Amino acid sequence: LVDFIKAKFLIVGSVKSNEAILKNSDKKIYDVMMISQYRVKIPSFFGIYNLKMMHVTYSAMAYVTKIISNYCDKKNKKLCIAKASSRSDKKNSIRKVDEIEFFSKISKKFYEEDIDSYRLADKSNLTITTYSTLGLELLSRGKKVLFIDPFHFLGGTQINMFTQDPEGPHWYCGHDVEVIEKKIDYLLDISDEEWKKIIANSPFKI
Repeated sequence: LVDFIKAKFLIVGSVKSNEAILKNSDKKIYDVMMISQYRVKIPSFFGIYNLKMMHVTYSAMAYVTKIISNYCDKKNKKLCIAKASSRSDKKNSIRKVDEIEFFSKISKKFYEEDIDSYRLADKSNLTITTYSTLGLELLSRGKKVLFIDPFHFLGGTQINMFTQDPEGPHWYCGHDVEVIEKKIDYLLDISDEEWKKIIANSPFKI
């Protein structure tokens, strides 16, 4: 652009993320926060969602949420869901009751609050996302974020856009349950100083 437009450019990053002014809280209530990308009501068969018959976004989200839910159940950890229906721009298009029903059929137990995802992330030790750009925004704020792409072979996701490495300290292209659980263990256990070093070398920059 500088070759065609004579102007001063101001780099501001994500305008949406920068608009959210928060006071970081030292008190963490939840161990893991899963970012919801729920948008429309999804039909279930006999009370069960068929991953093969859902859009890839929902299928990936349901698959990863199930793994996280089982992990939290085994490790006695608290899982919360950052609901899409809590977003001010989605409240009129997404029914909260439908979104909660969706996750209730996947997870044995989870917590949810009617607050925006930035504030909920502030209460959580680790955020996990499949394809939500909110993960990048939270990472830019210094939050611990784990990116998981179980359908990496389809390409075109955030991980593919930033790196060709299928696995790193805070991302994983794959669906191996054991690998995902080990990554959660690792990120929950590391110190803030160790996390700062990971961010400094992370290819996920916005």
